[in-house]
This record gives sequence, structure tokens and C-alpha cells, in this order.
Amino acid sequence: LALRRGWSRLLAPIRRAYDVLGPIDPAVARATGLDPATPVLTGIHDSNANYLRYLAQPTRDWTLLSTGTWLITFNPAGSVDALEAARDTCTNTDVFGQPVPCSRFMIGREFERVAGPEGMAAAATPADVTAVIGKGAMALPSFTDMGGPVPGSSGSGRLIGADDLAAGERRALALLYVALMTDLALDAVGAADRLIVDGPLAQEPLFGPLLAAVRQASVELDRCRRHDRRRRTARQPRRAGACPGPGSQACSAPSATGPRHLRAGLDRCRPLRGKLWVGAEP
Repeated sequence: LALRRGWSRLLAPIRRAYDVLGPIDPAVARATGLDPATPVLTGIHDSNANYLRYLAQPTRDWTLLSTGTWLITFNPAGSVDALEAARDTCTNTDVFGQPVPCSRFMIGREFERVAGPEGMAAAATPADVTAVIGKGAMALPSFTDMGGPVPGSSGSGRLIGADDLAAGERRALALLYVALMTDLALDAVGAADRLIVDGPLAQEPLFGPLLAAVRQASVELDRCRRHDRRRRTARQPRRAGACPGPGSQACSAPSATGPRHLRAGLDRCRPLRGKLWVGAEP
């Protein structure tokens, strides 16, 4: 595209991420005390750099969910040809120069807007999730100007039946919403049944179990903090083939996520996915 549109002349030459561009500037060396011969490498985008450590695994039967302000899914076994631009899919280029099918969704900001100030300050419990489903409260996309996996929904987000929710229930509603939207984003890249969640949502106790329930898939939470060298505990095992780092914790969707009718409630949510495409009322 850049070649066809003539943009390539405006861009720096493409280099490998690990190519040495040269030494640091002498002024930087003086200001920092670094050795003047310190090399400067091309470098790589932050999400792609994080993705690199998962490539150490021997198989590609997984999809990575990198969470933060954005959700970016990486499916190393996906098909680039199957991507649909309308669903906010793209390719990221890994450190080896290979395209990786990805989808995007502004999950952090959407979560904040659904949870509201009260929900952001509260903790959600399984009982809160059950209450939200029982009350029929819903969040419909999208609350930012990025529709993510739901085309045409930018800026159309709305809450239904949420006025009387307690603080914990508002957070639970936000968790349900982002779990359902994540499910759609995973569909957009033909995600594997083994999911690895990295970043802030891996620390959220209910996100993994809810995603496992919605997706009916294996979900692993990479709960290692960057630069965290603490010893793993029995509650954070490192399984063979699990993601690198201090620990990976598997979660599933059974009764740990609440009373039995929670799963029935999630089963009612799942068919709404088709209606989300056109923004229809549930």
C-alpha cells in the first residue's frame, strides 16, 4: 500500500529489529555516563516485543491476548487472508519479520466507561456477576470511537438496566461486556482454543473464568509482572508448555464463577453476538 500510494519515500528504510543503527549520540553519552560505544538497535513496537517471549513455546496452538488500554490478539497459526478490515483486524510484524494475524479493541477505555467511577473503585464478586445477569443489565457497544470487532458501532455504546446497580455490579457488568467483546475479537482472527491472557486483565480474578465460560475454551493467565523475580508458589504453577515468566495459572468456567444459573445466563448472552453486529436491541 505504501508503495502504491507513494508513501514509502516518507518512511525510514525497513530494518530488522535487532540491527545496530550505530552508537549513542556523544551528547547522550556525556549526559548519562554511558559508554560512547553503546549500540542503538532499531527496536520494535511494545506489543510485538512482548509477543516475542511467547514464541519460545514449541507449538503455535495458542492465541495471545495482550491487554491494557488496548486488547490486541495475536494468532500465530491464523490466516492473513481471512482477516476483515471492518472488524478492526490487521497484521503485526514479529521480530523475525513474519506477519501475525491480529485484532484490536480499546478494552481498557471501554471497561472504564462501562464500570464508571464507582465500579473502577470497587471489586466484583461472583455474586455480583450473577446479580447483573439476573437483573438483565447489559452494555452494548461501543463506548469509544473504535468499534473493534463490531463494525459501525463506534460511539454508539449504551447501558440497559444499569441505573440501580451497586458498585461491584457495575464492575461485573464491565467484565461481562469486555469478555463478550473479546470473544468477538477472537472470532475475527480464528483464534485457537487455548488462550493466554497477558497484562492487567490477567490480574482481574473474574475475567479469565468469564472468558472461559463465554468462549468454552482453555484460558491461561500470565500473572507475572514485568521484571518480577519472585519465586513461584504452589498457586501459580509453571506448567510444561505454558507461557514464559514467573508463572502461568489456568482457569476454567465451572462453579467457581458463581451459582449454576450464571452459566445459563452466559448461554443467554452468547446468542446476542449476532444482534451486536447491527446494534439491534436484545
